[in-house]
Amino acid sequence: MFLHFVDDRGEICFQGDYPIGRAAPSPFGFLLSQRRIEIPAGTLPGCYNLRVGVWLPVDGRHLPLTRVRGYDRGRHGWVNTAQLGSVQI
Repeated sequence: MFLHFVDDRGEICFQGDYPIGRAAPSPFGFLLSQRRIEIPAGTLPGCYNLRVGVWLPVDGRHLPLTRVRGYDRGRHGWVNTAQLGSVQI
């Protein structure tokens, strides 16, 4: 999994990456995961857009998102991500 914090131009300012592991799906088929992402020292205050997706390192590619409802898909050329909103830092 990756969570990108991007600026208005779509540039990644910082990110959190972590393995999904062996998470068991919920009764509805969702994988639930909670992680803490540290904000790097020197990060400028401002509004950052959040972009989430799945990277398959063995294959060297992003997992396609085929059932995205209620989220924007892949602005700035990132078609295999979901835009989650923004956060003010």
